[in-house]
Amino acid sequence: MAAVSVRFKPASGAQAEEMTFKMGADHVFASFNDAPRSYRFAVAVAGFADTLRESPHAGGLDRTLEIARTASGQSGEELEFIRLVEKAIELGGKRKPLVAAK
Repeated sequence: MAAVSVRFKPASGAQAEEMTFKMGADHVFASFNDAPRSYRFAVAVAGFADTLRESPHAGGLDRTLEIARTASGQSGEELEFIRLVEKAIELGGKRKPLVAAK
């Protein structure tokens, strides 16, 4: 079992909040590609946010787009997000070269 703590500041608040989520063995996967599609898509959304705020840990727009495309279930909201990332790239957003996973 593992626990993941997330610290965030709501857009309307000045004080940061923290939430902890307990994860059982059934939520741990051998590789990123083995994780559920919805999890992988959520990672793309978080990666987009990190890229927009210029986090040094962000993978860049190209990686975000690659993850979103492969994880998309083709819902309207997911397709809209993919178009948003494509538009950010078109407008000259922050890009990093894609690196093959090890």
